[in-house]
Amino acid sequence: MTIGLAPTFDIGPLTLAWHGLMTAIGLLVGIGVADRLARARGTDPDAVMGMAITAAITGLVGARLYYLAQEDPARLITPWRDPSTGFAFYGTVIAALPAVGIYLRVTGRPVLPNLDVLALAFPIGMAIGRVGDLLNGEHFGPRTDLPWGVTYTDERAHVPDTGVAYHSGALYEIAFVAVLSVAMLLVHRRLRRPGDALWLVLGAYSIGRLIVFFWVRDVDVVALGLRQAQWTSLVLIVIAVAGWASTRLIAGGGSRRDAQPAGSA
Repeated sequence: MTIGLAPTFDIGPLTLAWHGLMTAIGLLVGIGVADRLARARGTDPDAVMGMAITAAITGLVGARLYYLAQEDPARLITPWRDPSTGFAFYGTVIAALPAVGIYLRVTGRPVLPNLDVLALAFPIGMAIGRVGDLLNGEHFGPRTDLPWGVTYTDERAHVPDTGVAYHSGALYEIAFVAVLSVAMLLVHRRLRRPGDALWLVLGAYSIGRLIVFFWVRDVDVVALGLRQAQWTSLVLIVIAVAGWASTRLIAGGGSRRDAQPAGSA
């Protein structure tokens, strides 16, 4: 695969970035998918736009702060002095999930069923959004002669050298989340217990990113041969397993209480 596009392009007086454009398209597609899923699963479609806006705003802030926490902690007190560069996607997940949960609670909507809808729509939006990273040459890996290696010809691409094929972490993530999206859309009707879809998507995505980042070379190793995104993936996998277990336990306890004969202790 050969990509000859620059990270930015002009439309009249406007300069647009592929990264931002594809993120916006992914968000819009995700909103559309979430709306359809909300109707299919019997949750409130009116909650989708509120969840999306809450996730977009808090996710942007979280991504910026998480990046600075890793790369330049001293700038956390002035995070937007140079807002054009420096975002870490996992900050979006860390900030947006609790923020959306608070939004749902404040507006009197059930939290887990609506978060399930958001989680099920997430992979397709993510697959589209990561196209911007692929076009830019972000998350490149080592050089390769394999047929799916990606070669960049524009000197503004984020790879070390043009005219050379690299493994692409962005391409691998796109492929993974695309498969995850199809799988979730096929089985979502079986995931009726509140929270099951949320924890499954969070865990599966974190496992996929943990694996993909073994090929990524544009971020440094932090410890034990793992990069920051991989350490964050491990934490999120633990959270997903604990969340799944706790919601199962709570749901099971509720079922037993409902089944208990009236008048029993």
